Amino acid sequence: MKRLKSLLMAVGLSVAVAVPNVALAAETCMVTDPTDTPLNVRAAPGNKGKVIYTIDNGIIVTIVKYSKNKKWAYVRDADTREDIGWVYREYLSCSPSLKNR
Repeated sequence: MKRLKSLLMAVGLSVAVAVPNVALAAETCMVTDPTDTPLNVRAAPGNKGKVIYTIDNGIIVTIVKYSKNKKWAYVRDADTREDIGWVYREYLSCSPSLKNR
């Protein structure tokens, strides 16, 4: 029994370490770029990531995971559940009430 507990504990720690940037609970957010221009969506987190798309203010997204520094969020469309890409986290306004819209 002690061996089983140790094994389960090791597996749990491995999973926690292997997936450090997954959001613990999916956050639903609205795009709120203060420049009032479409928000750049990038293939990789950071300003050097290639811009692959843009999304307008007011679009509702779900955060799937964060970059290591938490400044970038990988998002998907909240309605279609299709992956979109990486966006600058500061340009998202998140609220529990958005989830129930």
